[in-house]
Amino acid sequence: MKIFLPLLLAIIIVSCSGTKDAKQKNLPAQVDHKIGLNMTLGDFLQAKSVKTELAKKEDYRTIYAEVLDGDPYVEAIVYYISTGDDPRLYEVITKYKNKTALEAASKDLFGEPNYKENGWRITRNNSFNLWAWTHDTKLVVVGMIPGTEWSDQNW
Repeated sequence: MKIFLPLLLAIIIVSCSGTKDAKQKNLPAQVDHKIGLNMTLGDFLQAKSVKTELAKKEDYRTIYAEVLDGDPYVEAIVYYISTGDDPRLYEVITKYKNKTALEAASKDLFGEPNYKENGWRITRNNSFNLWAWTHDTKLVVVGMIPGTEWSDQNW
């Protein structure tokens, strides 16, 4: 019985740790946990914050933006959604208040850069690949999703 209880506890902890919403895995904490790359436009519109507003429509993408009043690290989040028959969220840009916050968040999400000095290329076997990089005080996270400006063909 002494061995059974710790073993059971370990099994429960390990099995629950995998249930965290995978959508949030490679996006900053300020992005709502219901939002994830490759989600449909309809799902995005249901999940987005009431503060997230349509910013601009272009031929190949629709841009939504949210200003984060009161967040100590992030000023705004911008979402790019493809156009066409099956619009998908394929890019999230997080604008930090300063480079210190940007560097801490990007290192926490991705570790040390593995592509050039400020980028990460993440190959995922069962899903689309990710590409992330920093620019000024922005963290850009892109899903290499077919039918978007950053499709697999651009990798």
